[in-house]
Amino acid sequence: RQASSLAANLHDNEGVGPNEDEYSAACAAIGLDPESKETIPFSVVNKTLMFAVEDEVLQPLKANGTGLDFWWIDWQQGGKKGGASGGRTNPTIWLNKVRSTDLKRKGSNERTLVLGRWGGLGAHRYPVGFSGDISDLKPNELTWGNLAYQPYFSASGSNVMYSWSHDILPSGR
Repeated sequence: RQASSLAANLHDNEGVGPNEDEYSAACAAIGLDPESKETIPFSVVNKTLMFAVEDEVLQPLKANGTGLDFWWIDWQQGGKKGGASGGRTNPTIWLNKVRSTDLKRKGSNERTLVLGRWGGLGAHRYPVGFSGDISDLKPNELTWGNLAYQPYFSASGSNVMYSWSHDILPSGR
């Protein structure tokens, strides 16, 4: 048997929509009437909302036999959006922290893994970072030179104790 892991790619900026299976449970956790059919907006500074997403939406996805091992947090929706500290902070580091420490919050000693984008200095505490895909490169820019740059990029990240993972193939090709 070959060991493998399964991750789910999350785009938190979309909130929790009324079309999602766990919408009613999330509404109940934050005091929203599910009959409103309003999308629950994302806000990283709303502790009740963040824990509702973790407990009512994401945890059931891992618990229902899907085999999900970890989250791939793909916050790329634009710098300082997402409700972080007066709109001055990219929410990536906070998403990485919440997802990396969620089991500890629930009293578990199980270690977690999160694949997340760079959230700034201090981000090394939580996820394994990923540099993002290179789908925006033009075909003539997909070169061995780009691939050869990755070890330098990773070594540079080690200056702030950050571990990188790289998507070396463009998405959709």
